[in-house]
Amino acid sequence: MLKNKMAHVWAIDYNKSKEWYVQCLAALDEQQLKRCNHFKFEHDRKSYVISQGSLKLLLAAYLNIPVADVRLGRHRKGKPFSMDNPALEFNLSNSGTVCVMAFCPDSALGIDLESIKALPSSDYEDLIQRNFTDREKQDILKHKEDQLRFFYQYWTMKEAYLKAIGEGMRLTPDQVEFSLEKGVPRLLSANGDTGTEDWLFHCFVPSAKYIGTLAYTEGVKEVQYWQLY
Repeated sequence: MLKNKMAHVWAIDYNKSKEWYVQCLAALDEQQLKRCNHFKFEHDRKSYVISQGSLKLLLAAYLNIPVADVRLGRHRKGKPFSMDNPALEFNLSNSGTVCVMAFCPDSALGIDLESIKALPSSDYEDLIQRNFTDREKQDILKHKEDQLRFFYQYWTMKEAYLKAIGEGMRLTPDQVEFSLEKGVPRLLSANGDTGTEDWLFHCFVPSAKYIGTLAYTEGVKEVQYWQLY
C-alpha cells in the first residue's frame, strides 16, 4: 500500500516475462497501439509496450480503478500526470532492457536510469565538458578506476532532478550542481540558487550494470523498492 510520505520505485526487465508483456500490451489504448506499429526496431517497440503498459497497470492498482479507465494528461511543461488523481505523482525512465518508475501521493519526484556502458572517448569528453560544472568534473575525473560509474551517477542525479521539477531542457544540466561527498548525493545549487535543502536524492542499482537516481522532496520519509520482473 502506498501511504502518505512514502514513495514506491518499481523496476521491470523487458526480457524477464512474456506473460507481463502480454498484460502490458492489453493495457494500451487504441492510440498507443497505433504508435507501436510506427517503431522500426523490435527493441523500441518492446520498450514502449512494457513502460507504458506497466505504468497504466500500476496506476490502475494504486487508484483502484479498471486499467481501461486510467487517464493521463500532460502539464504545460510536458510532465505527465494522472487525470484521475492529479495528487498522485509519478515518473518513469528506461535504459537498455530495464524500466523504472516511481510513485508518491504527496511529493514531486523524478527518476532516471542509465545503463553503464563505455562511450567513445570523444563523445565522453564532450559530454563531460558540456554537462558538468568544474567541481563535478574534478570529482568524476579523479576516480580513475571507477570513473564511468561516477559519470553516470552524476548524470542520473541531474536528470532525475530536472524531471522532478518539470524543466527538462529549459534548465541545462550544467546549471545544476551536485556533490557526492562521502557517497551522499546532494544538490548544491540550481540555476545559481543555493536554497535547495528541500530536495533529497537516493541512488540505486536495479540490476547489474545499471545505475539510477530518485529525486524527491523532504516530505517523503520512506522509499520502498520493488522488482516487478
